[in-house]
Amino acid sequence: MKLTKNLNFKQKSLVNLAAIILVTIIIFYFFVYVYIEKVKTANKLLIEHRVQFETNLIKEEKFAKIRKNLNQIESELNLINKAFINENNKLEFITMLEGLASKHNVQMEIKINFDSIDPKDKSIILNLNTSGSYKNLLNLLQSLENLDFYVNIDNLSFSNSKISSNRSSLLGGTTAGSNNLNLLVQAKTYWR
Repeated sequence: MKLTKNLNFKQKSLVNLAAIILVTIIIFYFFVYVYIEKVKTANKLLIEHRVQFETNLIKEEKFAKIRKNLNQIESELNLINKAFINENNKLEFITMLEGLASKHNVQMEIKINFDSIDPKDKSIILNLNTSGSYKNLLNLLQSLENLDFYVNIDNLSFSNSKISSNRSSLLGGTTAGSNNLNLLVQAKTYWR
């Protein structure tokens, strides 16, 4: 206080004011500024967490939607799998075709090369050389189209042929000299 004895009131007031300002600045710097920086850092982290939370929430909603769609697709997957012929069932496929020919009184010659599977779509060309009455051939075509498997017919070729009496007895007892049709069917079969 000896320093302030020689000062007048105005000077003492200025010194006191300067001291208060200095103490306020020191308090602000050491206490308030440090906390302001901590608040800014915490605010930045809070914003980052909020953005991450919203992103995760959106992803969760999308995953739930995808999961729902996947369940719907899985239920329909068996229907799709039935449309493709299993590669292990080659003999059953040929037997089924022969059964269709027998059922419709049609003579059938099957040409299929199982070694020529197209790697792109796993398809094989099926050639059927059939002969029989027009009605029986149409019934056979309808049966081929109604199969559970994909048998996409690419080409049909009808031709008229007179058959001899020997061959007619093989085709289900038709009379000698009756008109039968030949039908060439080229189709694609799809395998899995």
